[in-house]
Amino acid sequence: EWSYAGLNASANRVAHGILSASGADRTPVAVLMDQDDPAVPSLLGVLKAGRPYVFLDPNDPPTRWESILKLTGADILITTEHVAAQTKVHFNSCRLLSYEKLDAGGNSLNPGLDIGPDHLAAVFFTSGSTGEPKGVARDHRQILHATWFNTNTYLISQDDRHSMLYFPGFGASVFCIFDTLLNGATLCALNPRLVMPSDLASWILTERITYFSPPIGIWRRLLESTNQDVCWPDIRQITLAGQSIYGSDVHEFQSRFDRNTVLCFMLAMTEASIVTH
Repeated sequence: EWSYAGLNASANRVAHGILSASGADRTPVAVLMDQDDPAVPSLLGVLKAGRPYVFLDPNDPPTRWESILKLTGADILITTEHVAAQTKVHFNSCRLLSYEKLDAGGNSLNPGLDIGPDHLAAVFFTSGSTGEPKGVARDHRQILHATWFNTNTYLISQDDRHSMLYFPGFGASVFCIFDTLLNGATLCALNPRLVMPSDLASWILTERITYFSPPIGIWRRLLESTNQDVCWPDIRQITLAGQSIYGSDVHEFQSRFDRNTVLCFMLAMTEASIVTH
């Protein structure tokens, strides 16, 4: 668990480690982590160093990592010692930094760099199912505008507890992370690859999730694995994305939740971000 103070201090140590290793420029920094790793302090540290982040999925083949590193020109790769040992990662094109070593010491004060709204914040890559993966850039202005829109539309507040089930390299992770943290709310991360749907059902209750944002495939498996009498009384909004939504999904929602719970569908793609809600 992280407090906001602890998260900020860890992100600052990561930022200073990046600045010490490579100086202040705008070259992307790669992060090889999953969502149950310290992905959030790492990506915030990259942003505080004035760099855009790009995530590599530990479950992807090394050829995809190499392609992304080549396309972005990333000169630094941050990972955990566990992931490094598990993947046996090694690249000649960039310097490998251990999150644990960065976080163990160093400067925990804000770097205080002048980062403008047009500075690049992140690069997200498509799956490559229709050919080579394509990188899509997002600047700080785009991310902040989306956060402003979602905050005012969905009335996000510090009382919310927002789920994060998306891999941080997916564009959909942006609204989970920044809608939550920029409103003083609580971000609850879980790697859905490692749990059964029944465990996810229990986790929602235990974490008292109020804002549930699962990929539609995970949402359907969750409902299929639970009885009709199972309810999650804390949830006030469910936001679905990732696949097409059908009438059966809406009917299933209506049969499980009362009128106090809102169902939102985001039509989105990596190349264009959110098209409509």
